[in-house]
Amino acid sequence: MFLATASALLMLLGLDAKAAQEEEKKRYDERLIQVERLATLGQVAAEVAHRIKGPLTTIAVNAEVAAHRHASDKKLLKELEQIGEEVQRCKEILKNLLDLGRIEEMDTESLDLRVPAERALARVAAQAEGRGVRLQSAGLGAPMPARGDESLIQEALVALLQNGVEASPRGGRVRLDAATRAGMHRLTVADDGAGVAREEQERIFQPFFTTKKDGSGLGLSAALRIAQKHGGTVELESPAGGGARFTLSLPAR
Repeated sequence: MFLATASALLMLLGLDAKAAQEEEKKRYDERLIQVERLATLGQVAAEVAHRIKGPLTTIAVNAEVAAHRHASDKKLLKELEQIGEEVQRCKEILKNLLDLGRIEEMDTESLDLRVPAERALARVAAQAEGRGVRLQSAGLGAPMPARGDESLIQEALVALLQNGVEASPRGGRVRLDAATRAGMHRLTVADDGAGVAREEQERIFQPFFTTKKDGSGLGLSAALRIAQKHGGTVELESPAGGGARFTLSLPAR
């Protein structure tokens, strides 16, 4: 009886292990697809952005000229203002596309990851204050030697921090924790937001996927691509109780 029970338990454990391996393989395959998609997007982004930038500038200038000529027409002025706002939104998307293109041509040098981390915190400070969100950090006392493109790593951290600030409620907190384990530097950004729904977690790094009304859907994609170009990755944890933790992992040097 004991042997039969033990055999049954071993069989169930084997099935669970197989299911876990299949799930892990599925996640790995999906991440590979994301890597290829981001690389392709980065290669064509700069060319597309340059071609669209000119016409957008023309639209913006013509809208300004029309606004001066018809300053007394309130209805027309409102419509021209909306055109200007949409042009600015398109320009922001173009900037993100240009940034994606630059990732593929990054510069590599020796650096201390504390520098881009502290600069990213400084860049997001005003946005956090305006939204009533507290920015905190820990673990930035010891050197974090690495090799890579300092400005790109800063952009990746800015994207993760901005994402946390935008997800957090007024009075909430966004915290950046730094640690080094097993030859990897880990920079974790945790927020007090509602978290990421399970069905959205695998799509969160896809280009142009966003759950925000005004988001471009390129910030997290760029952060992931920057990490991959440096031999690292970005992982998401979002427990059922709320909040999200994005961990940027980069090789220590």
